[in-house]
Amino acid sequence: MKNLTTIELMLLNKAIPPLDQHSINEIYRIERLDVKTFNEADVRAEIIDPLLSIIGYRKGKDFSVDREKMIQFRGKTKKYLDYNLTLWEKNFWLIEAKRPNFSQSEFGYDDLRQALEYSIHPEINAALIVLCDGINLEIFDRDESLNESILNILIKDLSKYIDTIRNILDPLQVWFFYRRRIIKSIDRAFEHEGNEGRLSEFTDLITKRLNSKRGQILSNFKKMITLDDNNYIHHIKKAKFDEIIDVHFYLKTTNQGTEILTQNLLKDKSPRSLFQTIYKMFPDDPKDYNDTYFMYSLNYLLSLEQEGVEINWLPAWLSKGNKPSLEVGIINLIKNMLNHFKENKSIKIILLASNTFRRINKILSILLPIQKNIATLEHLKTRYTENEFSWIQIMSSENHHILLGLDQFTLNATFDFVQSFYQKNKNDNLAMKKLKELWNFECSLLNEYPNYIELLKESDYGEMHPTEATDVVYDSLGHGALCIIKKYPKWEEYILENYKKDIENLFNMGSWAAKLMLGYSPEEKVQLSIQNNDLAERFFFNDLNTLNILSNHYRYRSYI
Repeated sequence: MKNLTTIELMLLNKAIPPLDQHSINEIYRIERLDVKTFNEADVRAEIIDPLLSIIGYRKGKDFSVDREKMIQFRGKTKKYLDYNLTLWEKNFWLIEAKRPNFSQSEFGYDDLRQALEYSIHPEINAALIVLCDGINLEIFDRDESLNESILNILIKDLSKYIDTIRNILDPLQVWFFYRRRIIKSIDRAFEHEGNEGRLSEFTDLITKRLNSKRGQILSNFKKMITLDDNNYIHHIKKAKFDEIIDVHFYLKTTNQGTEILTQNLLKDKSPRSLFQTIYKMFPDDPKDYNDTYFMYSLNYLLSLEQEGVEINWLPAWLSKGNKPSLEVGIINLIKNMLNHFKENKSIKIILLASNTFRRINKILSILLPIQKNIATLEHLKTRYTENEFSWIQIMSSENHHILLGLDQFTLNATFDFVQSFYQKNKNDNLAMKKLKELWNFECSLLNEYPNYIELLKESDYGEMHPTEATDVVYDSLGHGALCIIKKYPKWEEYILENYKKDIENLFNMGSWAAKLMLGYSPEEKVQLSIQNNDLAERFFFNDLNTLNILSNHYRYRSYI
């Protein structure tokens, strides 16, 4: 369509997937047909019907075809359309079949007039008109021209032009065609407008109309997510144990996703499989952990214990000189998570570095346009290429891709950090030096942009994760442990009896899970009383100055 920018065209078009071999073979069959003896019914049955199936239309489906649809004109005149194509039971375009005519290279006025008459009927209102006689196939956009077609091909060249046809008539392409049609209508309606107030009024009207559709969109969304056969849940049900630990353990998911990951790992509880899984999960040497990783790990151990499984190996840092058992592993992992690995400096440094990388990268995403530009391109790519009904398509936005970029950068940076300081030997001192350099860099950025928090609010990424507070004034690791433990009454009772002080500390850092565990109601406003010295010890190895700079810039909450 004319006058649309490249970005607008990408947002209002869709990349078509490749055809399967059966469809390709059918196209070759169609283009080799000898139509000398064909009548109109033969053209329909042998050419148009299979072509519609290849393009994506099936009777009774969301993208359907109505044959011989009756419409009525003044004088009780009844007409019957050869093919009326529908999307979600709404009429969108039509095809008229003709008997083969070897004497013409394009359709004449009479052929087009009949189809045009059908297309303007209020029940149809089709801008796209297709004519086919088994020799030629011609597509018209009646909003653009009734003299020049937008495509005119010979059926014998169908394999050459099938993707061109699909780019026009594929169900989703037609869907977006009508959105482009709206843009064109707006351009036409305001081409000669001279009253700024009229433009503002129309903008308000359109905004209100679109906002009124949100309820319908949410209803459609609930139906659409079931259409994607390649969604995340489907994938993790079949994932191998090493993929689960190396990939999915680092990514936050829903409660359902967490349980599916755990149940997948529990499918094989043979001694050999248990050793492989636990050794992969908890190697002897430090790895690029993050807070989410330990949440999944704890859930796995608690689920094993609940099923009465026995293990005979744990890493030294988790068994602490005791005979390896699930109970020993659970007790020590809970202790480490609740006190932020106070007794394991290497893992503590890695976790602090991971969350520092995330905070710094988020600052840079606000201050530097390049990350926003990359996110825009990723969003356009997703809109154009991904299945329209997939989860990734539904969730896609520029801000969503910025947050995905934060996740990816954090994972990569933490991996490089571990490779630099822990690949061969434990270099805690060098790692600590690097961590302090990161804190200094973060402080310098915030000092240079004292209005960062205002810039952050204006950007409004819609992030649920408390990036700015995590490992500054808030313990995501400890909170995550409580979220997992509360599903296991035995262990909730255990930590209330043995780690009440740690739960209170987490509560005073803003953990709603700790708040509920201590008996407060969710609505109750409670003054927090964590001391800066405690925060500095927990997150900054007693560097009170760094804590003060960061907490002042991030302006953390005083109530939960």
